[in-house]
Amino acid sequence: MRARPSAAAALLAGAIVAVSLLVPYRTLAATAGSEWWRLLTSQFVHVYLLHALFNALAVLVIGSQLERRVGAAWFVAAWFVCGTIGQLVAVDLLPTIPATGASQAALGVAAMTLVLAIRARTPRLLIAPLLYIAVQLALDLFFAQRIKLPHAASLAAGALAACTHALRRAPLAIRD
Repeated sequence: MRARPSAAAALLAGAIVAVSLLVPYRTLAATAGSEWWRLLTSQFVHVYLLHALFNALAVLVIGSQLERRVGAAWFVAAWFVCGTIGQLVAVDLLPTIPATGASQAALGVAAMTLVLAIRARTPRLLIAPLLYIAVQLALDLFFAQRIKLPHAASLAAGALAACTHALRRAPLAIRD
């Protein structure tokens, strides 16, 4: 029996496609003024529809895996925290680039899923996040000739979120 997409993952995936079609993107320099909210909304905006569809599919598959493991609140929080960290790095490095960032949020979610799957020793749950991360990093290398720092920051944030979740569930024993 195949697992169905979770509600939060389906909602985020739909938002990625809808916002990408309806909302014009702006530069991240706008966040320096009064438009700080673009750090959040940019996580749903794409320049290319094909890239939006790729990220939406990743969120449906990987996000559903993560949501079933950690719950909707942790999944949505991971999405926004990882995406915002990636966007903050982008603002600092290149404030004139278009404000698009679903890849950062999705990479963070993929990293969190990957770390939790490794920790739980569930090899079948490694495939989708590993494949997504590999494709995104390959795209970085192909188009930018390097791994984009906002992507790396979001990956690290996702791994840290997984460690935080794991420690919250099973705290370390303190010995005298």
